[in-house]
Amino acid sequence: MKRLFTLVLAAIILISGCGKMEEDEIIDLTEESAETTEELSETEDESDNIWSRDDKKEVTIDLDFALESGKPQLYIPEYAADKKMEYRVDGKKLAVINHEIPTFIKEISACDYTFDGVIDLIIVGAYDNGFDTFWLFRGSAPEFDGDVFGFINEDELENSVKKKLAGEYNAEKIKDFLTNGLENGKISSYSEAYKAVINYNEKLLSNGYTYSLIYLDEDDIPELVADASGYYLSVYSFSNGTVKEPMVTCAYGVGGCVAYEYAPYKNSIRVFGHDTDEYYNQLYTIKDNKLLSAYERISYYDSDKVEYNNYTDEQLTDAELEAKFKDLDSYDYEDLSGEQSAGEMLVSLE
Repeated sequence: MKRLFTLVLAAIILISGCGKMEEDEIIDLTEESAETTEELSETEDESDNIWSRDDKKEVTIDLDFALESGKPQLYIPEYAADKKMEYRVDGKKLAVINHEIPTFIKEISACDYTFDGVIDLIIVGAYDNGFDTFWLFRGSAPEFDGDVFGFINEDELENSVKKKLAGEYNAEKIKDFLTNGLENGKISSYSEAYKAVINYNEKLLSNGYTYSLIYLDEDDIPELVADASGYYLSVYSFSNGTVKEPMVTCAYGVGGCVAYEYAPYKNSIRVFGHDTDEYYNQLYTIKDNKLLSAYERISYYDSDKVEYNNYTDEQLTDAELEAKFKDLDSYDYEDLSGEQSAGEMLVSLE
């Protein structure tokens, strides 16, 4: 009987002990869970986003871009479906970025990855799916008097870059890929600048351009012609560490403008074109990084009538205008076109 009482007492003590251990474990787990929840909360609060739709606020981001004479900024409004980001300089709105604002924005970088002397934007962020992505916006400066500044989303280039930079994206990595690590405005030579232009063009277009070096104006620094044969061409110039694009994707081919020519060292560009009733020769010049119309001669298919037009600020009589046009038209002009592949031009620039 005494033995039975001892066994029962031992069982009661054992059961009581197990119950106490389980209770202690629950308390410890609860405390640990509270600590974990607190850590997660702190992590969420320490988001690396510079803007989020959930923040319910507007943000103005200062942009670092040395080629802009004023203070450039990107304004991101409090989210609403009808609101857009704005590019501002010295507080004045210059352009609206006509693109859906991401759910999150992590980074914004201003640079000149197109090497035309105009600001471009790289925005890294995400939509609701949470996967990081990025957007490239090319600044489009006024090509002619009366044009306005704006941004163009380059989704084709985005897809090309994404294939090469698979995985996590950051603005610095994207910028270095597009610019070969060069900063426009701090380029040591025209050869280095034009290599960067070619690098960018070949990443953008799978069929590529053909290229030429020409001497368009009076100095001894050549200009670079980038020719998408039969479609359009661009001309780049270099001075004071900066490459610019005074002729931007100027279309030519069948109908309208047929061909471009230039007079070496004369800063004169001649265009031949036609429509259903007339054909024309138009003369251009480049000033302040813009292609400016100068003079024009128009002839008609069904008559001997010839007209001259003056697009400059000069006050010329009809006789003076005709003489001016004929003088400029008498220069020795050469085809403005590309003659070498990208690889051949890169070798020429070594």
